[in-house]
Amino acid sequence: MTLADVADRLGQSRESVRRYATGDRGPGGFPPPVNPARDGTLFYRWSEVAPWVRDRLDLDVPDANPTLVMANLVLQARGVVGRVEGAPALTGLLAS
Repeated sequence: MTLADVADRLGQSRESVRRYATGDRGPGGFPPPVNPARDGTLFYRWSEVAPWVRDRLDLDVPDANPTLVMANLVLQARGVVGRVEGAPALTGLLAS
């Protein structure tokens, strides 16, 4: 999700959330983007942002949907499976 998406969920401005992410506002320690080396739009995981919001801002926000968390992880794994030695053993863990 983008910082604009985070802002929508928190009911805050995008600029406010951008300042959390840069450390210019709030307690610091905002979760890093999942694509830090990319130019352009940065993306964040709600599964990392939500606990930060609860712990650091003391706001009640919902957890990430576990189905979406798993789908995201599976897609990430699929992107690297060809470069991992012993990948079948690791992918077999999903069937356990």
